[in-house]
Amino acid sequence: MSADKTDAAPDAGRQTVAWLHDEQLQVDDDWAVETPGGFTWWPDMQAQTIEVIGRQQAGPEGPVGHLVSVRTELLRSVALTTEGADVLSDALMLSAAMTGVVYDEEQRTLSLHSLVTVTDENLPWMRSLLGAAAMMQIAEARAIAPQLAGALNGAVAGGGHPEKGPRPEPDPLVGAVFDLLVSPGQQPCRWTAEEFKDAFEQGIDQPPASSARLEEKGGFVAQVPVADDFTVICRVLSSEPHPRYGNGLFVLQQFPVAPPSEEDGIGLALALNGLELVQQPFGYGFGSYAARNKDFYFLSFLPNAVYVPGLLLNIYWSCVQRVQAVHAVLTAQSEE
Repeated sequence: MSADKTDAAPDAGRQTVAWLHDEQLQVDDDWAVETPGGFTWWPDMQAQTIEVIGRQQAGPEGPVGHLVSVRTELLRSVALTTEGADVLSDALMLSAAMTGVVYDEEQRTLSLHSLVTVTDENLPWMRSLLGAAAMMQIAEARAIAPQLAGALNGAVAGGGHPEKGPRPEPDPLVGAVFDLLVSPGQQPCRWTAEEFKDAFEQGIDQPPASSARLEEKGGFVAQVPVADDFTVICRVLSSEPHPRYGNGLFVLQQFPVAPPSEEDGIGLALALNGLELVQQPFGYGFGSYAARNKDFYFLSFLPNAVYVPGLLLNIYWSCVQRVQAVHAVLTAQSEE
């Protein structure tokens, strides 16, 4: 894999791709091919592609960074019906962790995506988060695809390496996900009440939030307005474990959007996933939009295994960026 060999000093995006290939995932090149921005590999039946897909400024006044995408095939030959969308919502969207599902209607495919902006400043810890997202995608695709294929009348994505065909045995990494990501979740949440208090005092309890409070069980809740009729409730909590990954950091943004039906809400969630997780991250592209009972959300979960000291303020500002971006997208759509 030559993502880091074209320059003497590779940029943050190519450094991230190279680190994921060589160190975090330890990709077996016998089961990989290069792409213009990175590589595709077959840790199991489904292919995973990790590559730099563009550049983006990290925040209104932040540095220009590199968009690094991680995506894993899930299903093909899917004609998504109303009933199928409900199944997809229950199986993946409402329990999203660091990845979201994307439906390509033209290609009739479902895939798992994560997308972030990597800069020189956030490189040391952002690449670790991306590595965890990549491992989650591999594990979730392996576990969920066969069940979804039957429920959605589709087929598990596969086909294998273009020369070697299907991989006869999964990469050892597949079996290591439990020890690496799930087992640490059995311990108490690594984000402590003191860290939440520090982050709160350093910038959460002030504009752009109109109000904010610390949660007694661990975490904070902030209301972030971007217009008179558009205030988003942002919850960042240590008290809500994930059904697969155990304890960690739960992020929930509730938008003032009331789709006419749950079907419309799931459709909007898939459309926004297709924007934020494929084209341009609005904040940190870890998680998924989701709809339930005419409420509309963005959900994310960082397991204990990816704990980074000092991350809480970054997570909060990522939420603020998402509030602004979603409002802009919905406003533009309403004016068309």
